Amino acid sequence: MLYAIASAQTGTGKTAVLVALAQLLAERSGTPPRLQRIEGDTGAAADARTLSTLGGSGQTEAPSSAEVVTLTELPAGQSAPQEAMIIGVARCNGTLTADLSRLATAHGQALTGVVLTFVPEKDRESLATVVQEAGVRLLGLLPEDRLLASPTLAEVVDAVEARTVQAAGQEQRVLDRIFISSISADPNQGYVARLNPTALVVRSDKPDQQLAALYAGVPSLIISGTVPILPYVLERAEEDGTPLLLTALNTADVVRRIEQLYGRSRFGGAEKVQRSREIIEDRGLLETLLAVR
Repeated sequence: MLYAIASAQTGTGKTAVLVALAQLLAERSGTPPRLQRIEGDTGAAADARTLSTLGGSGQTEAPSSAEVVTLTELPAGQSAPQEAMIIGVARCNGTLTADLSRLATAHGQALTGVVLTFVPEKDRESLATVVQEAGVRLLGLLPEDRLLASPTLAEVVDAVEARTVQAAGQEQRVLDRIFISSISADPNQGYVARLNPTALVVRSDKPDQQLAALYAGVPSLIISGTVPILPYVLERAEEDGTPLLLTALNTADVVRRIEQLYGRSRFGGAEKVQRSREIIEDRGLLETLLAVR
């Protein structure tokens, strides 16, 4: 059996859907399906690496056989092998109606149905109607999710042009709760503790606030500005194993660049894999697919 995950555009969540379905299929059958990512767009290499880390082949050549259960992710807009059952994935945005039409036209009767991603809870019923009017079977509505939409530490590093201290091995940690440190003279450790951030943006000339964040157990600090970090801050961070992201940008520019990452982050890493699996299992997507097979 060959399933192909298709979309009309990039950034729809195809990889998240594929990985979660693969894990659930493996549990049900006892045999992991074959995972593939076909070349043809800028995300292919990164997605293939993700599949490789999950036990899939991560291969990018076209599959040669449909005798075993195979889940293949196609580049956006690409057609699938004739024997494949197509699972369309479409993101809820301003192009949804056009994307549904493109999927239906490109794949015809092979299109098993469509999974909608990034679905606002308030719009579930209206979006189901949109799919119905497009003449496409609705397989599932996957909700908006902060963790899946959030950037990883590595993506933040690139975005703010940071130099890192003690970040090795933590590149795929998801930073889904990034806050700005207090601007008051008070170290405000209680303020930080209440927020429970995954990262805190703090100025380089505020060592008291840097220490307050470390004492409160903040998992990572994004330190903005060009003032050298004091040795006792570095020593405390080293003791705790806390990554420091040091950028010459000012705080406002750091925040603007990080804001642009949300909703555009690539899928990957253990946290996002687990979260996508939880969502798809909760929504019964695998059972729906098996029922229409």
